[in-house]
Amino acid sequence: SDVCSSDLKDYWRGDGEIVDLGCLYGLTTRCLAEGVALNETVPVERKARRVFAYDLFLAQDYEWWNQDSPTLHAGSWFTDFLRVNADRLDHIAPCPGDLSKMNWGGKPIEILMIDAAKTWRLNQWVVSHMFPALMPERSVVIQQDYVHYAEYWIAITMERFADRFEHLDTVFGASSVYRCVKQIGRAHV
Repeated sequence: SDVCSSDLKDYWRGDGEIVDLGCLYGLTTRCLAEGVALNETVPVERKARRVFAYDLFLAQDYEWWNQDSPTLHAGSWFTDFLRVNADRLDHIAPCPGDLSKMNWGGKPIEILMIDAAKTWRLNQWVVSHMFPALMPERSVVIQQDYVHYAEYWIAITMERFADRFEHLDTVFGASSVYRCVKQIGRAHV
């Protein structure tokens, strides 16, 4: 498929937003923002705040995380996220908070990176809020934990919507990439 054979910077046309759900320190967010910056087909004035980065940015349950962080001891790595993405913040809209208490608003999504579907409830939030905003024949969805043994609901979800997605690729032991091929209306979620 054209998505797998080209860089996302060339795939993104600016028709929809780019959403990074569960961005942690923001390394994937940075890659997405770099793609926006390097994209030569979308005018500069249409590139501002096109990457929406959602995360709690809280260090709870991350005691094992061994990163050099000036703020992790305080229970948050939001400052680290801002530092990692400092030179690309003009392309990023940070969205700190509890995803399950947030809203999307229905703007079209062109690229959706999902690393926040860690529970059945969060997965349902993603499906009900984000999937209806996907653009048929255009949107790309990356399921970060598709093959994670403890998050089997992700595979179940993608199987449920198998008629709405085309499977493009799987990174062994990690992510799976899809293209939305058919509208997912609110009635489907």
